[in-house]
Amino acid sequence: MIYCGSQVPRGFSYQIERTEEGRTNWKPLAITQTETDSVAFFQKLMRVGALNRVYNFREPLNGGYLWQVARRARTMDSLGIYGQNLLVLQALGLVHYDTSARAGIVYQYRVKPVGERATSKEGRTTAVSYPQKKPVDYQLRTLRAEPFEQSISLQYLVGRGRPTPAGLAIYRQVYMQTNFEPIGEVAYFRQVKDSVVLSIEDPSVRRQLVYQYVAVPLDMYGNPGIPSDTVRILNLTSNMTPTVYEINATSRIEKNAIELSWQVKNPDKVQVINIYRSQDYDQPTYHFVGSVSASDTTFVDANVKPVEGYWYTLVVNGVYGQAPASPRVHGILKTNPKRIPLPPHGLQASVENHQVKLSWHKADAETRGFAVFRGKTLQDLKQVSPEIPYTPNLNTTDLTEYIDHLPVTAQSTQYYYAVRTINTSYNQSPLSAMTNVIINGQTKLKAPISVKAKYFDKTALVYWANPNESGVTGYNLYRRESNQRESNGSWQKLNAQALPVIQNQWEDKTLQTGKVYEYQVELVTGRESDYVRSAPVRLALETKKPLQPVGLRVLAQPDNNVQLSWSAMPAGATAQYAVYRQQSGGKPEKLAVLPLSQTHFMDKNSAEGLFFYTVVAVSAEEVESEADNWISVNR
Repeated sequence: MIYCGSQVPRGFSYQIERTEEGRTNWKPLAITQTETDSVAFFQKLMRVGALNRVYNFREPLNGGYLWQVARRARTMDSLGIYGQNLLVLQALGLVHYDTSARAGIVYQYRVKPVGERATSKEGRTTAVSYPQKKPVDYQLRTLRAEPFEQSISLQYLVGRGRPTPAGLAIYRQVYMQTNFEPIGEVAYFRQVKDSVVLSIEDPSVRRQLVYQYVAVPLDMYGNPGIPSDTVRILNLTSNMTPTVYEINATSRIEKNAIELSWQVKNPDKVQVINIYRSQDYDQPTYHFVGSVSASDTTFVDANVKPVEGYWYTLVVNGVYGQAPASPRVHGILKTNPKRIPLPPHGLQASVENHQVKLSWHKADAETRGFAVFRGKTLQDLKQVSPEIPYTPNLNTTDLTEYIDHLPVTAQSTQYYYAVRTINTSYNQSPLSAMTNVIINGQTKLKAPISVKAKYFDKTALVYWANPNESGVTGYNLYRRESNQRESNGSWQKLNAQALPVIQNQWEDKTLQTGKVYEYQVELVTGRESDYVRSAPVRLALETKKPLQPVGLRVLAQPDNNVQLSWSAMPAGATAQYAVYRQQSGGKPEKLAVLPLSQTHFMDKNSAEGLFFYTVVAVSAEEVESEADNWISVNR
């Protein structure tokens, strides 16, 4: 769209020319001017209106008044409210649409007023192309879709804070029968607080058909924005739509279930009814639990627990599609306080490393869980376990197992066990038949002895005597750093898995010379609380210093530079060299660390005075040799 100017072209015309980017020649595009009589003006208005997707002048309403305003207008401002209508501006020659432009081509336009009455000057537009930007997101969504059989009413809501579209293009589809086709581009706008609502009425519909609608928002130039969501609607009023009502949920203790019942309106139009359940009313997703035919009005949900609440909703699938979910109804399975459950049977017990493994079979169909009882006599049985849940879906053999951990004692001890059933009414059964086990006594393990450590070839060898103790299954080894006087580090476990009981030594290669280490050996048994550690054994690693390089020469050079050179050291004990400098009365300063292959160094220092230099050898462990040979130079 090209704005030609603010002066209405009456007695002159606007000549519009166009050129493409990178070219210098201008080509005539159009000539616009105002019509001199009302017939020609309205014919032009109807012609341009038929091509516009937003503005519509199919009927010249208030045509006499519009012509009076247009006939007297000299500038765009004098048109009043019509100065905002693009069709009126185009009919008056103030605006021109370039329908021959190609997408992706950059154009520039030049407008020349031609005629004696022209007062404005030639003007040029900026470079422009289309599509110029991404579609506008009006955040348009369906607010309401309501069938009236003779018509369907639609309402769309513009996102809060988003621009208001100039119009809507509505597309409709007969579900699974036709493609989406445009049905109109007219919308009625109304302001609802701080939101904009656009209303559409579609009268060209038929009863008992399923339609889908989508709306495309348009700006003032007819450019489409991002479409709305797609809404599906059955053109039937509530009097014809199949629904369920009078929904009830009843506790059926004799069935151990919750029974749903309802009534069906228009059952001849129902195909199947789906039942959904949730334990949270506000949960967005209800889980499917079953479906029934159109003739059924009850459903029994046996997969429930007593004294727990459940919410149900029903969804009708009819011949015209799926109806909205029904109102939610609450159900709870009550308990039977009088029924005593049967005790478990087949209780067995086995012992391993002071652990008793119990197993049994359920005997009651309404079993919720179990409780284990233990005592040293038949008269002092006490519950030693929390409620052990029974899960029918996972337990196909009806077998339940439980491990009871017992303390280590010096004397052998006999224990008696029994199990009770807890049913879905939270009632407990009598004790099951008893079983007993004997746990052999065991004295507390003695700490490992004869733990020693030796160092050779950069490796610490820790070894110990195998204990003559029953119940020992392996060893753990611990280490910490110390100094010559006291232990100041934290113990760290060296082995990831327990060492086998037949192994009585460990090699530690992760050491640094010049440090002191302590080691402990720990006995591993069946219970971690019975682990015993030895007394720590200390290992000090001696520091061996390399020899200092010989043949050091220090020569003063021009510009206060100093040249150092020395004899090469053999590889092995020496890995690097370090060069030091000390000014008279000052402290030694490290100038550089050099590789073993380099035996010279240039000190570039502009300071003057008396300086001392030396070179030391550095081992692979970063231990330096003595620094005895200092040579002075005055510069």
